[in-house]
Amino acid sequence: MDLGDEKPHNTAMRIENSILLGGSFDPVHRGHLEIARFVASAVGASRVVLMPTARNPLKRPPVASDAQRLAMLRLATQEDSLFFVSDFELQRGVSYTIDTIEALQRDGATNLMLLMGADNLRDLPRWRRVDDLLAAVQPVVACRPPSGFAEAAAAVEALAGVGAVADQYLL
Repeated sequence: MDLGDEKPHNTAMRIENSILLGGSFDPVHRGHLEIARFVASAVGASRVVLMPTARNPLKRPPVASDAQRLAMLRLATQEDSLFFVSDFELQRGVSYTIDTIEALQRDGATNLMLLMGADNLRDLPRWRRVDDLLAAVQPVVACRPPSGFAEAAAAVEALAGVGAVADQYLL
């Protein structure tokens, strides 16, 4: 499986003990990278895999093209070995996180964490096969304005019947 890096590599080795951060990245900004860097340090992740979505079925399409968003990510992270930019979801069309996770795990990836903002946590029950997703990865929720910690904690409580979101990963 090619995750989009120009160099040949073993996918499982690339994303073992990693945080996955998907999104439109339209555009990528320092906030994306600073939150990801902080979370990686807090949970002991060895890598952050940034995956721009091709088409998120729950959101409007991005303004920038796939190629432009990929180029922005690569430029923003080119000097930081913590980050790995993947075009895997761009190659798939509609982006369903569970499909991506399962494909990566079939390729041998282990110990995956899914970084999301508290705003995405509210929408999690609408995601495809959310029970399977929460069983396959450890969600890590980053509180960011306008969603504060209290709002994120309430969303975690509301998800109690959907899957396990551990309090220690609510940052």
